[in-house]
Amino acid sequence: MAPYAQNQQRLIIASNRLPLSVKPKDGTYEATPSSGGLVTALRGLSFADYLWLGWPGVEIDERDRGNVDEALAKENAAAVYLDEELAQNHYNGFSSMWPIL
Repeated sequence: MAPYAQNQQRLIIASNRLPLSVKPKDGTYEATPSSGGLVTALRGLSFADYLWLGWPGVEIDERDRGNVDEALAKENAAAVYLDEELAQNHYNGFSSMWPIL
């Protein structure tokens, strides 16, 4: 991703999961749109320039992260890489506390 000048604006969306599914294909990875409430709601909006940050939904080996980063960059997304245990502990543990916060 290219660096931004000080006067350029960019919307950054951060969510638990990316609005994409990451899957291996022909020795590399591809990112395809996934379904979900937040994704469906925001898909109809058009932003001039945005970056979506989140977990890709699967544990990605460190050796494959460059290929995943390239696939996600084509879709204005970037991964926050988590191992499976941490991802599950976050989603099923910590995140379940958000209503009381």
